[in-house]
Amino acid sequence: MLHIARRMSGGVRVHISQIFRGLDPSSYTHHLITNASDSDLAYQSKPFCQQEVTSIPIVHGSPLTDIINLKRIHNIVRTGNFGIIHGHGTKGGLYARLLRGVTGSKVIYTPHGGSSHDQSRRAAKLIQSASETLLARATDAYIFESRYAQEQFIKIFGRHDKRFFVNHNGIHIGTMAPNLSTSGKPGRFIVGAFGRLESAKGFDLLIQAIHILLEAGFREVQCRIFGEGPSFKDLNDLINSLGISNHVTMMGYSKDVSGDMAGCDIVVHPSRFDSMPYVPLEAMRAGRAVIATGIGGLPELIFDHHNGLLAKPEPEDLARQIQLLLWNQQLRLKLAKNGFARIKQYFSIEAMLEKLDSIYQSLVD
Repeated sequence: MLHIARRMSGGVRVHISQIFRGLDPSSYTHHLITNASDSDLAYQSKPFCQQEVTSIPIVHGSPLTDIINLKRIHNIVRTGNFGIIHGHGTKGGLYARLLRGVTGSKVIYTPHGGSSHDQSRRAAKLIQSASETLLARATDAYIFESRYAQEQFIKIFGRHDKRFFVNHNGIHIGTMAPNLSTSGKPGRFIVGAFGRLESAKGFDLLIQAIHILLEAGFREVQCRIFGEGPSFKDLNDLINSLGISNHVTMMGYSKDVSGDMAGCDIVVHPSRFDSMPYVPLEAMRAGRAVIATGIGGLPELIFDHHNGLLAKPEPEDLARQIQLLLWNQQLRLKLAKNGFARIKQYFSIEAMLEKLDSIYQSLVD
């Protein structure tokens, strides 16, 4: 197996690490081509497959660099005897499929949601549609992490195809039920948020929602935002401009996501765009009630008022949902209990890997 991804960051990093570690090593060996220097701190501080990685400068919007990279990857493929090349994300998928004709390997493309959201301009959509029509001839299978991602891709591709598979992200659940009790700090209600700090993730919406709650007199609310990324300074500036630095803290990179989530009363995922993020899954595993925006693939995971709350990607609605859980511990416990039960039944890493294995095997049998 050869995996190609522009960088190891966020959900793509988690997903590829699960494949490397989870599939039967007697049936699979893996190699990864990525831009390690542009990957997130979680990967750079603890690479999961250092001996099986080739780092090359995969960047956005540089055709000359792409040509050089393709030559390098072609040389690796020629000597590697890879049965399958799996391209992750837009650039990884492009490289994998351009190599299809000269390698003879089967090719899989997983967009990981990023290229499928409705945020693109019309001209970009038309170019993408034309490109995907051409690249389809070099694609043996498409894997989507949510029905939403598949539906968005169909809008670009123009039709459904028998090569399309939906395989929801999954996580390791373990055998121990989580501690459903909240942080237990008198006079404080701690709202946690986790992820890459970029506009699409909507952390500015959460900061404004916290400001609304504080202005309404809910002074016990504290917010901790964990993560790194290009929006760190802008988010910090927003916190200071609203005068709420005593209530909202930028925590930086989390070395212990499960532990940091357990230190919160609830976890909020305020994305503007998302397909099937890992953060709500991890929060449910940690026994925390989740508020998420009802966009992308999140309604496939969260049934509103059953195992989480769905909000509009607006500060006012996020504030209303936080206020609801602030007042109602019984509802928090119900959502946390049902959330853990749902991911245990439908979003386990075992189920995800079993389906992925069946797709891989169907291509090489």
